[in-house]
Amino acid sequence: MRAVAPAVCCARAAASAVEANGPSAAAAFSSPQGLAIDAAGRFLYVADTGNHAIRRVDLEAGTVATLAGTGQQAASYPPSPGFGPITALSSPWAES
Repeated sequence: MRAVAPAVCCARAAASAVEANGPSAAAAFSSPQGLAIDAAGRFLYVADTGNHAIRRVDLEAGTVATLAGTGQQAASYPPSPGFGPITALSSPWAES
């Protein structure tokens, strides 16, 4: 297990996943419901449930990016097929 410094992630609410990208100190999440870290320990993946997005925190660079989700909840289930940040998701959760 790897500890993440408080400056890496911020728990303040975001208006949308797209607006919440950038430096980790300025990034925001809404009701994150799951975390996963890659084998090298560089990337932390976040199921950003309230922003309807999958986000990646680069622990070395100190940045946050949206990998999938528009910030708007998908209008149908399952969501329409698409690629990355142009595809609407519906409240992603971590799978255990």
